[in-house]
Amino acid sequence: MASDEEEPDKSFQELLVLWDGRKSAEDAEPAVSDFDPTNLFHRLCEILEREYNVYIASDPDPFDERHPSRVDQTCQLGLHLKAFFKRDNLVKDLFQLYLRENHFVRMGLTKNSFD
Repeated sequence: MASDEEEPDKSFQELLVLWDGRKSAEDAEPAVSDFDPTNLFHRLCEILEREYNVYIASDPDPFDERHPSRVDQTCQLGLHLKAFFKRDNLVKDLFQLYLRENHFVRMGLTKNSFD
């Protein structure tokens, strides 16, 4: 059972390292790169969702607004969230390039719509 607890953390860290490697290669040669992070983001989300469900199944106090890692230092969800948000370039790119831009494009809004 101990190996099950260590495996998600290892795979999550490997995905973050993969992002760092691919992103640095893209920054070095942007014209050559055809890096599509969609699968990587989907896998990160799957791991975070699985760990969130494990955390909720542990029946945390609903009025406790602390970070999951502060409630339980061994909580994988808290460790994953810390590792994720420590990578500023990943968080910035995720929100600015992939979420915000895609949302406004899907809604049919352009920059001129805000004027």
